[in-house]
Amino acid sequence: MFRRLIGLSLALITLAGTAGTVRAREVTRQDMVLGAINVILPGVSKREADTDRMSRLRGPALLQDGDLLVTDANGVALITWFYDGTETVLGSRSRLTVHEMSGGVSSDFVIDLELHSGHLVSGLGSITGLNEENVWHLATPAYDVRLLGGQIEVRVSGSGQTTLIVLEGAAEVWQDDAGQAVRIEANEYLIGAAGEALGEPEILSADGVTVGWADACIATAATNLNIRLAPSETSRRLGGVTAGQELWVRASTEGNLWLLVYFRAAESERAAHDFGWVYRPTTQLDTTRCDPILRAALDAQLYGGPGIARTSDSD
Repeated sequence: MFRRLIGLSLALITLAGTAGTVRAREVTRQDMVLGAINVILPGVSKREADTDRMSRLRGPALLQDGDLLVTDANGVALITWFYDGTETVLGSRSRLTVHEMSGGVSSDFVIDLELHSGHLVSGLGSITGLNEENVWHLATPAYDVRLLGGQIEVRVSGSGQTTLIVLEGAAEVWQDDAGQAVRIEANEYLIGAAGEALGEPEILSADGVTVGWADACIATAATNLNIRLAPSETSRRLGGVTAGQELWVRASTEGNLWLLVYFRAAESERAAHDFGWVYRPTTQLDTTRCDPILRAALDAQLYGGPGIARTSDSD
C-alpha cells in the first residue's frame, strides 16, 4: 500500500510539472526537490500559502512554498523530498511550515522548514559531499538547525522547548542573537528554550541502550527480551536486554503492539540505524511520558524508506 501511495504522488508530480507548480525546472525529475506528501495515518491537513483554508488530506499531495502542514492527535505524514528516499516524518499534534524548497540534489538544493510544535524525524538519505549551497534548514522556537548529513529527530513542546537528537551524521545549531554555531554530533542531543542561551550538547547514550534524555518515552523490560530488526517474532534478532532494562521508545505500531526502541546492536549485527523492535506485552510502558508515541505503519519505515525512484512497481 505504501508503494502505491508514493506511486500516486509521482502521477501528481508529473501533472504539477506540466501545470508549472514544481519550481525546480532547471534540474531533471530524478534530481529535483519534490515535497511529495503521503498520509501514513489519517489526520493530516494542509493550508496553502496566502489562504486561510485548511484542507484535510485524503491521499497523496504536493507541497509548495508557504504551505502549512498540521497533524491532529492521530495524524502522521511522510514527506519525500528526493528520489533517493530522503524523507521527513511529521508526527501527531505537529505544525510545520515549508518556507522554501528549490534546486536539486546535484544543483544546490534548499529545503527551508519551520517546526512550530510537535515531532519531526528527518534525514538526508544517501546524499554525500554537501557544500555550503546545499541547505536543509529547520527553524524552531528555541534555535535554528542545519542538517549536515545523517538523521535527526526534533521535538517542540507546547511551551516552545526544543529537543534536537542527532542519530547519525551531524547538525549545526544557532540563534539569531548568538555568535558561532554549536555542532551536534551523532549520539548527542541538545535541549533549548526560546529566549535562553544555547547550552552544550549532551551524550544520548553511553551504553547504546540507556538514554540520558530525561523526557524520553521509556519502556522497562518486564523480563529478558529480544530486540528484533522488524516488528515480528520471526524477524532477525539484533540482540537482547535483561529484565529491568529501560529502553527509549521512539515509535510504535498501531495499538502499541510493537515498540521501536533505541538499541545499538553489535557491529556484526548492525541494522541500518540504531533501533530495533520489542513486543509491547513484554514491557512496562511509562504512559505519563509516552503520549503521544509516533505511529509507524507496518509497511513503512520512519526514515530510509523506498524512495520515489523505486516505486514504479504495483505491489
